[in-house]
Amino acid sequence: MGIDIASEMEKLKSEMKSEMGMLGAGSMRQEVLRLMSLEKLDSPNELVKLDSSSLERYIDDAHKDKLRFNLDVNEFESESINVKTVGNKIEVHAMKRTKKGDQETSEEYSRTYELPTPDDVDPGKVTSSFFKDGVLTLEIPVKAAVGESSTASTEAK
Repeated sequence: MGIDIASEMEKLKSEMKSEMGMLGAGSMRQEVLRLMSLEKLDSPNELVKLDSSSLERYIDDAHKDKLRFNLDVNEFESESINVKTVGNKIEVHAMKRTKKGDQETSEEYSRTYELPTPDDVDPGKVTSSFFKDGVLTLEIPVKAAVGESSTASTEAK
């Protein structure tokens, strides 16, 4: 007597569907983004300081020579998102204003990544991509493989 793979797959699919239903669409989205960026920040206006030892957690699995940050900015239009580098910092800023009758509200998102020394990364080569689902992806080339020694060996004469 063997395992019926088709029925096992249906059972797993049903269990997953049930669990996802309990989480709700918003919770599931937040959890996926949390896992993608590996960093859960408490505030939308926060400074993230990185050093050489913390870079490894942001290395893109598909491209080991890049750091990748995924930011949930789904409440903002892509045109309102500004990414710029200032020294060794990458700043992300977005703003939205809504006017309803006599009332006006605004929402702001600001995140700054302070990068380690230029020996590790080059903030001047940051690229950003905005996806339909409201995820902004920042990629920064890594100069040397994280975790490897950057000192060159010399031969004794």
